[in-house]
Amino acid sequence: MISCAKDPCKDVVCLNDGTCLDGTCLCEDWYEGVDCGTEERAKYYGTYNGTLTLSQGGQPIQSAPFVMTISGGTSINKLQFIGTGTNALDSEASLTVTKNSDFTLPSFTNSALGGPATWSGAGTFNGSEVSMSGQVDFTGVGILDWTYTATK
Repeated sequence: MISCAKDPCKDVVCLNDGTCLDGTCLCEDWYEGVDCGTEERAKYYGTYNGTLTLSQGGQPIQSAPFVMTISGGTSINKLQFIGTGTNALDSEASLTVTKNSDFTLPSFTNSALGGPATWSGAGTFNGSEVSMSGQVDFTGVGILDWTYTATK
């Protein structure tokens, strides 16, 4: 028997390896949109203005304004973090595999804030806001906690 039913995917184009099901694109990881043409991470790109706070034993010991630019990283599930001023948090972060707005900041070492320091942490995006926290190990000083909250 020959069906006269129209294929709902006939005129649907799904980008970035998305597939059509009943006229709707199903997107691969890290892509979104009607045609899967938008990188999920692109909504996080921009310049964020906020405050970087260092604390020890739950007590803040230093807090300062901090500007960070977030752009694309080396692969579809990475973001590049570039700080200005103290350059304390320049790193590439990995978005979590769960496709939500959480990310991890892998351990990295730099010489910001007056000496060798190893940073690590995690964070989340919520609309136009980003919040991060973690620890920084300053060589010869010890381990401090850090937080960064900002809006773009």
